[in-house]
Amino acid sequence: MGEQEKIAEKLEQYVNIIIGKKIRAKRKQLKLSSAEVAFRANITRAYFGRIERAEVTASHFIILKITQVLDLNLNELYEDVTDEVNDYLKNFLPDNDN
Repeated sequence: MGEQEKIAEKLEQYVNIIIGKKIRAKRKQLKLSSAEVAFRANITRAYFGRIERAEVTASHFIILKITQVLDLNLNELYEDVTDEVNDYLKNFLPDNDN
């Protein structure tokens, strides 16, 4: 695995951790069980737990369903990772100034 792939993998894991923590915090604030959120989002409880623990990268559709159940704004969910993702993209995307 090359340097760029390693950095991308670490960034993805970081994003998953932030998302999982925010989802768990909101779920607990609402006093909902993980089973209840999973049921309402129409996903398995096991998969929902893996999202909260940052063990998987959930699709945008799954994240959208979870945020709707939790009444969590998508911008709020991603706000803490925007700078890191932008820095990654600036460093590794081809220069478009040609």
